[in-house]
Amino acid sequence: MKFRIVIIGITFALLGVYAYSMIPPFIAKAMNKLTLGNEQSPMASQIFSQLGMPPIPSTPEIAAFVQYCCIGLVIAGIGIVIFGIVSKKTLTTVKISLESAPRSQDENTNFKAINLLQERLAKGEITSSQYQNLRKLLEEKR
Repeated sequence: MKFRIVIIGITFALLGVYAYSMIPPFIAKAMNKLTLGNEQSPMASQIFSQLGMPPIPSTPEIAAFVQYCCIGLVIAGIGIVIFGIVSKKTLTTVKISLESAPRSQDENTNFKAINLLQERLAKGEITSSQYQNLRKLLEEKR
């Protein structure tokens, strides 16, 4: 499980590095298409102003913004890798067999009470020490 997290983090970091290097030429091409080759074209400025939008930022400004986003992606990837390395496997499975011998009325009530305690513990309504104490009391009543 940790291996997958580390691989995802490395993928994010590599994607961020690749995008960082590829952004400036891509942004330049996109801006040339948007502004018809002239960033200060009156037609594009008129359209944007009629739509109530701010003026078109310059190509270096847009490229810098996107590169900062790529740096953020690299940092997030490194953080995910560190998390994957440091994290511990805490997931444990508990198998409860519900198929058992028929219970008497008292045993059935006790079983329901213990299940209710387990639910309250899972929801965080009681602590593990409270759970143990209450379970001992229920088992003593048997």
